[in-house]
Amino acid sequence: MTIQSKNFFEVLGLEEKLQIDPKVVQKKFYEISRKTHPDYHQTSINKDLSQEYTAIVNQAFQTLKNKDKRLIYVVEQYLGPMDQQADRKNAPKELLVELIDMQEALYDYKEEPSEKNKAKLEQLILELDDKIEAYDRKIEYLIPTFDQENNIENKKQLITNIRDLSLTKNYVKSLKQTFQQALEPSEF
Repeated sequence: MTIQSKNFFEVLGLEEKLQIDPKVVQKKFYEISRKTHPDYHQTSINKDLSQEYTAIVNQAFQTLKNKDKRLIYVVEQYLGPMDQQADRKNAPKELLVELIDMQEALYDYKEEPSEKNKAKLEQLILELDDKIEAYDRKIEYLIPTFDQENNIENKKQLITNIRDLSLTKNYVKSLKQTFQQALEPSEF
């Protein structure tokens, strides 16, 4: 197996999991860095290989230490690059009716920035916060299930569900930001 073909979990000698203590990732990174850093390999062949490996170790560390980057990485390992995944930017189907009402509230506020319309938008922001928290709870519930699953097809289904929830959460966060910008345009 070449250096480039190893996945980041293999590079750092970690078990593939979504829940990893960042301190464990950092410890593994330091252990490997001490062994492979180019300063310790002076011949040109060894130094070139060491530089290549160190770059991959650094990339693995930067990805796996961050919960969000780690999630995206695992999703892409199972489902392919995010930019090639269908439906990743579409409005969530389960929110379409609500989205129409929310867009109407935003339009009403932009047309007439009254206290009543402002209060309606502020209430929608609070409701969006609740939705974001609910998506986070659902994701957090699925993560240990993914980590404990051994069947590859079940893992793919779980990571698909986690991806879909994450995309929906990000869509809702973007919508919330749009409402906040309408209320406080100078802060953005």
